[in-house]
Amino acid sequence: MFDRQHEVVLNGTVTSFNWGNPHCSFDLIVLMPDGDRHYLIETGGPNVLVRAGWKYSDVKVGEKLKVLLAPLRNGSSGGGLEQVMLQDGRILTGGLPPEPGIKLLQ
Repeated sequence: MFDRQHEVVLNGTVTSFNWGNPHCSFDLIVLMPDGDRHYLIETGGPNVLVRAGWKYSDVKVGEKLKVLLAPLRNGSSGGGLEQVMLQDGRILTGGLPPEPGIKLLQ
């Protein structure tokens, strides 16, 4: 489903956040030259995220985030979260270890 050999970095605003099984997800609105684009970002489930250092309150609607994701293979606007930089500067993973060679957020 996700192309983990490639990565996309996006800056956007959270419009919704779902903390639930089987996967958590959030919607991100990204300003593009041709207009706003909606991205659905999927992560691991709650247990995976807690082990990776997340709390359910880490992502809030209206916050601006920087995300590194593995894009969807079908080219749709979305992907699997590799890393997210929160507004407070913390960087969290999507629950899986990064693929070898993938760049990391800074």
